Order: sequence, then C-alpha cells, then structure tokens
Amino acid sequence: MNATKPIDELVESPRKDIENIHDDVADETIELAGVTKQSFDVPASKYRYIDISDSAFVDSFMNNVETFRSIVLRVTFDSTQMTGLQLAEGAITDVVFKNCRMNLTNFRNAQFTRCMFIDCDLREADFGGSQFENVLFECCQLEDAEFSNASSKRLEISDCRLGAIKGVSGLRGATVDEINITELAPLFAVDYSITVR
Repeated sequence: MNATKPIDELVESPRKDIENIHDDVADETIELAGVTKQSFDVPASKYRYIDISDSAFVDSFMNNVETFRSIVLRVTFDSTQMTGLQLAEGAITDVVFKNCRMNLTNFRNAQFTRCMFIDCDLREADFGGSQFENVLFECCQLEDAEFSNASSKRLEISDCRLGAIKGVSGLRGATVDEINITELAPLFAVDYSITVR
C-alpha cells in the first residue's frame, strides 16, 4: 500500500483546533512509526491525538481508547481488541484490520482510504458521516452499525452480517454481494418508509 499524502497533510484542520477537545488531558499523545508490536497495550484513556504509521500490531489491546482527529497510516492490526475505541474525525489510510474485535467503536466523520476490514466484529460501530474510498468489508459482523450520512467511492461489502444496520442510505454507491442485498432490502424499506405487504 502506498500513501498519496504525507501524514501531516491527512488531517484537514491543524492540531491547535483540538487544544480544548479534552480539557482533562494534559499533553498525552501517542506517536509511533515503523514498529511491529505483539501484545501491545494502549491503556484505556483520553489522548490528545494518536498518530501511527508504517506499523503492525498483533494480539494487541486498544480497548476504550479515546482520541480525536488522529492519523493511522499504513498500519496492519491483526487479532487486536479495540472495543469502545473512539477515533472520531480520524484519517485512516492504507490500513488493514483483520480478526479484530471492534464492537462499539466510534469512527464518526472519519475518512477511510484504501482500507480493509476482514473477519472483524463491528457490531454497533458508528460510521456516521464517514467517508469511504476504496474500502472493503469482508466477512464482518456489522449488526446495529450506524452508517447515517456516510458517503462512499468504491465501497465493497462482501459476505457480512448486516442485521439491523442503521442509516442504510449512507451505503449509497456501495457494491454489495447477492447474499447481503437480500439482508439489506427490508432495511431500505424502513429507511425510505416503504410498506412491504
């Protein structure tokens, strides 16, 4: 995977705009580049920002980590626990999530570019207002996930569980396999107030 922009250009607004986001955080940040970590534990806390690039994490833990407008660039997460992770308005580029537990995550208004979610538990994840470009969800659990006001350019959903996802109109433009379209049909009906007899 190759990045099209340097890491500092991926966030639209400068860091000074987030100075007052977490008044209860001093200057706690995480900046990692070019590391491979196994069983790496990021303590549950609020961080001013987290920037990770050119790294790989296996069997690691990022449960209940909260950050805002952070950057994840050219990273692989394999079998990583991320329950309750909050990465709102983040820039996530060239990232692979494989066999990760990511339920109850908050990716609201994030930008996903060239990302893959494979065999991930994304139940009740919040992708509201997110932008997807060249993104694949494959064999993921997406029950009760939120997609309201999301937008996509080359988003593919394959062999996923989509029961009761919210904001299905946010998937406009996505490519969905035959199995998943049957699951989505009643959700489209609800979203567009269509009565099925």
